[in-house]
Amino acid sequence: MTDPFNDTSRNLARWLQEAGRRTKRSAGSNNDDGKRDATHSWLKCARQKGIDRAKWPILVALLAFAFLQLFYLEVRLDVESIRSMIIFVLVNGQLPPV
Repeated sequence: MTDPFNDTSRNLARWLQEAGRRTKRSAGSNNDDGKRDATHSWLKCARQKGIDRAKWPILVALLAFAFLQLFYLEVRLDVESIRSMIIFVLVNGQLPPV
């Protein structure tokens, strides 16, 4: 009868060997590729930080813009809902010519 712990250890060892084999660099690659990859990952990280940093000001600006549009629409509707008054002004006791 086999020991289940021993089987688990062997499976883990095989998995680690396979993972190590897959992550090894090929013999034909040189350090320039590694430097380029490191620079690329640094730029990608910096770009992501910039996007994260710019997210809140953009969100606040959009929220302010939406509020101003709502405020403008509400004021415009309030002005339109005011009843118009026509006032006639008499000049020298008569209506001015139209």
